[in-house]
Order: sequence, then C-alpha cells, then structure tokens
Amino acid sequence: MPETISGEVFYRTQEAVERIGVSESTLMRWINAGQLPDAGRRDRHNWRLFSESEIDSARRFAQQTHSTS
Repeated sequence: MPETISGEVFYRTQEAVERIGVSESTLMRWINAGQLPDAGRRDRHNWRLFSESEIDSARRFAQQTHSTS
C-alpha cells in the first residue's frame, strides 16, 4: 500500500517494480550497478520508498534498455 509523507506518495520496492514492469532482482541489479539511483527515502524499517518521479525514471530506463536489446 502506498505511503503518503508530507503530501507526496511513496511506494515500497514490490509496489515500485510492479509499476515499472520489471522484477525486484532487475531493479536491484540496476541500482547496485549505478545505472539507477537508489531510492531517496527509507521508512522506519529502513525499507526503500520510491517516489512517483523515481518510478517514472526507472520505467523510462527499463523501456530504453528493453528497446536496445
């Protein structure tokens, strides 16, 4: 379930990958390789929280990566 902080909506990793259209391991591989920045925010459990703009950027990256393969 998305979390709203200071009026901005954030998504946990599983929700983010569903919106991006890739697996969690793919997203983490891109982050670990420095191809995408890590989530800018963490919750109280230190879980990643992705903003709408971070998800949009990751979706664009996924589309570019897919179209060049």
